[in-house]
Amino acid sequence: MHAGALARIPARRAGQGTAPYAGCPPRPLFGPEALSCDPDAANYLCGCRVYALIFDSGVDIGVGAVVPLVARPQKPFRGQLLVIPSTIGPFFTIQPPVIGTDPQSVNAQGGQLLAQSMSEVAVNNWGNFDSTTAGVDVTLTVTNIGLIARRFFAYIWGTVYKQG
Repeated sequence: MHAGALARIPARRAGQGTAPYAGCPPRPLFGPEALSCDPDAANYLCGCRVYALIFDSGVDIGVGAVVPLVARPQKPFRGQLLVIPSTIGPFFTIQPPVIGTDPQSVNAQGGQLLAQSMSEVAVNNWGNFDSTTAGVDVTLTVTNIGLIARRFFAYIWGTVYKQG
């Protein structure tokens, strides 16, 4: 966060410790309202953060191999931006993310997306994924369509509401 933005926010009251800033609205623990924070300066003090949910194959994925990668957020999370580095995007396809048991696609038959369409310079890699509670699997299934084995990385950036 930009230091100037934080400087314009009143300091926490003495004795508050890690409690949210005094002007914070109450937030429900579950449902879409729990993660409807915009990480501006005021919401930052109220517990809203933008974190990355990281997908890393850890090892090279063989040519033609289909590998489900699982991330498990430890706090309620709502993904908003899927990013796959442009250096590896041309060599993989992905299936839309699955949150818990809910695919984040309207296709009845599923389908594949070219991973390069989700690069850091892509225009339409933003999404409004379903919210998840802590400990629910988020799965991204990838296929290596390149000519050699490669390691895969991806990130889903989203909002987290940190209490306290």
